[in-house]
Amino acid sequence: MSEPLITQVTHHPFPLLRAFKNTLDVFLLTKEDDIQNDQDVQKATGCTKTASLHQIHGDRMVIAREPMERGADADGLLTDTLDLLLSIRTADCQPILVYAPEKNVIGLMHVGWKGLVARTIPSFFKTLKEEWNVDPQDSYVCIGPSMRQCCAEYREEDHLLREFDESFWKGTYVDLAGIADQQLLNLGVQQDRIECHADCTCCHPKTYWTYRGGDRQKVQEGHTNVLAARLRD
Repeated sequence: MSEPLITQVTHHPFPLLRAFKNTLDVFLLTKEDDIQNDQDVQKATGCTKTASLHQIHGDRMVIAREPMERGADADGLLTDTLDLLLSIRTADCQPILVYAPEKNVIGLMHVGWKGLVARTIPSFFKTLKEEWNVDPQDSYVCIGPSMRQCCAEYREEDHLLREFDESFWKGTYVDLAGIADQQLLNLGVQQDRIECHADCTCCHPKTYWTYRGGDRQKVQEGHTNVLAARLRD
């Protein structure tokens, strides 16, 4: 059986997934939770079986069926194992949760600007199809708080990011969330099955850890926001 939860289901961060509250637990941990490591995640959620990655801003995926602590270099984590809490750490990048209810599979992605260029999102759905025969249109996708266009100024990286359509740009400010949304739609995810959290991490530094918004040293020391999810037993 699943361990008792510290966070109540009524505090579920994504309305889109509340219909699955009996099969899926989701946690959004922010500055007030003061997360630095997997042990902090376990304490905050009440879950003892956890899986996490050493995130590298790439397109590699890992399938987890037992606990693991930041041992694999990757930016996507998937499982069909009950009661195993997956977690992704962010401090401006986009944390993305995918749930495929028909096969009862969950996955998380860490997607920054480098991940958008590396095509982390397409790689995730390729793995989902190959391992579980799940098509994008049969998935629900929720994107947590991240740096929005109002704060996402890029200059040195322009030669890489400029491959994306000019409609995502306002001068030197880029809509990273918009690019992620477009990649999801291009893959076949249905618009009404995508939810994007409205908060900009940089605009809310009292609530979220933000690398660009003033917390660079703390983030380098290990303080991050965490999106975590597990399939209920």
